[in-house]
Amino acid sequence: EEASPFQRQGDGPPVHPRVFHDNADVPADAPFMGYRVRSASADGVFSDGEQRLIPVLPSVTPVIESTPFYIAPGSKNFTLDLPPTEADDRITVSYCDNPLWYVVTALPGLRTPDFKIATYAAASLFSTSVATHLMATQPELAEAVRKWSAAGSADSTLTSMLSRNSDLKTMLLQATPWMMDAASDTERMQRLALLFDPAEVAKARDASVDMLRSLSVPDGGWKWCAGSSDWSQWTTESTLLGIGLLNRLGIAIPDEVRDMAYAALSRLERQMLTDYARNKDLSCMNFAQICNLWKDFKPTAKGAELVRIGVRQVGSRWKKMPLDVKPEAAMLLFGNNRKGEAEKVLESLRQYASTSPAQGMWWKSEVLNNSFADMLITASSAAEAFHAIEPSAPATDMIRQWLIIQKQTTDWGTAPIASRVAASVLATTDKWISKAGDVRISLDGKEIAGSTASADNYTGELRADLSGLTGTPRLTVSRSSATPAWGSVTRRAVRPMSEVEAAGCDAVSITKRIYRSEGTGWVAADTLAAGDRVRVELTIKATRTIDYVAITDDRAACLEPVEQTPGYVFAEGIAFYRENRDAATNLFIDRMPAGTYRISYDMWVNNAGRFTSGIATLQSQYAPEMTAHSGASPLTVR
Repeated sequence: EEASPFQRQGDGPPVHPRVFHDNADVPADAPFMGYRVRSASADGVFSDGEQRLIPVLPSVTPVIESTPFYIAPGSKNFTLDLPPTEADDRITVSYCDNPLWYVVTALPGLRTPDFKIATYAAASLFSTSVATHLMATQPELAEAVRKWSAAGSADSTLTSMLSRNSDLKTMLLQATPWMMDAASDTERMQRLALLFDPAEVAKARDASVDMLRSLSVPDGGWKWCAGSSDWSQWTTESTLLGIGLLNRLGIAIPDEVRDMAYAALSRLERQMLTDYARNKDLSCMNFAQICNLWKDFKPTAKGAELVRIGVRQVGSRWKKMPLDVKPEAAMLLFGNNRKGEAEKVLESLRQYASTSPAQGMWWKSEVLNNSFADMLITASSAAEAFHAIEPSAPATDMIRQWLIIQKQTTDWGTAPIASRVAASVLATTDKWISKAGDVRISLDGKEIAGSTASADNYTGELRADLSGLTGTPRLTVSRSSATPAWGSVTRRAVRPMSEVEAAGCDAVSITKRIYRSEGTGWVAADTLAAGDRVRVELTIKATRTIDYVAITDDRAACLEPVEQTPGYVFAEGIAFYRENRDAATNLFIDRMPAGTYRISYDMWVNNAGRFTSGIATLQSQYAPEMTAHSGASPLTVR
């Protein structure tokens, strides 16, 4: 008897209201469901209607979990019990036998000054000189770069990590803000081939020398920029320190630059003598350090006395110095025949250091009270100090190990720090500058097919598909190399969202909680009501610095963001870009230092019913093995 609810005007008798049930059965693979509503006047003269689509979110979610592992230098065998797996999980093992070669690919190569500033010119000269020196004095490095460059797209070594391993990542590169970063990083690495072109090398070096010449002053020293009227003592000291590191590393400095440096040293000496005459409590430590880097410079008798005063000041004050300057203090004492005191400084460095068989030796940012860049510089300086003062000390290898491992998760860009770290690692050892050794990877005693044939002969990098595993098999790596190594086992699966539990790795974890607004505060949300304002809080714990971190927070179907527009947010000491998608909120963090972060944003509750909160997945798009996800929790909305 009942008329169709979708009949047109005049098709029959007036339509009476129909009662629809709240629940509807939706096929599991349906992307949406639709409904139509029509209203007509009793006489059928007037009518109106509309139809809409309701997106249907799947009740299952893709889950990616990873177990990274590290093999310390000298370790020949390694075993790892894999987490429980199901037959339809996709398992991938990745391995790199000699990650030192990633430090080689981190070299900025040929650089020209970014701005007309003396310190930038010095940094460009330093980077260019380091890269060309390493290629000229380390035949194995030059051979590797030539091979990678000649292979082109057939070899991915000179391709940015952002562009590699896309099948292991939670996002396409095109969906992140880092497409240009990937392109510029790849371009930087591919330009390493220019190190073998004498004309290009001369061009880059001449550009730095010309700028230093244009910014030098007749009486010696450098002014900060072209618009400055006189020399700058700070600029002169910084420039002398930057270029002087080349002397310590045994890298040649152009004669013209050396002449400018000697003139600057004389000018600096005169200024220091004038200042010391006025103030006998003046610190001479920085002047002594600069002279220690320029051993060929012969100060006057009075200048030499200032150096001795600076050395004595370091000898009496080093215990109260910040940790990041102690390596240079040790080098200054050692360079002035005070080896016993220098060894005491090194012992102090050992006492403040963190160590582990897998990570090596390093100094945490909270100990240094500085940034990740300062951690790298401190470790580089410490490696040079241990290598010079205690050549047989195991600390040198441990520091190099930590520096190499940092390259797994961080992009060093084109800054001079990349050249400094690479030079420190490569100039203090030659035993790790070798091709990858023999590697055998087996599963429960059975060798994985292709585990050696596909290995690159420098990095020893390989990947193998272990899909189809069940239970908790044991992975074994047998190797001949004495270098540090790293790898990971990644599992990709699809699970019912309500069954997903939180999972992370040693490097990072993430948890998700939802709070309800109540009065002037927030309370834990167990039961919600339509119209409530809730706060999603993500707690991230990272034990190491990780670059290019993408977080996808799947949204429950009953929530809508309060802030709809995308934009940059600064919170918890980090800046990130936040965008809202139809069913998720994405966060993009360029660099996430080690630490604990609580990131939150607000939502409105717009539907009643029973829902699942969705999981938050964190992954480094630079090192996808660094991944974690939260668990899901039920939400009941009145």
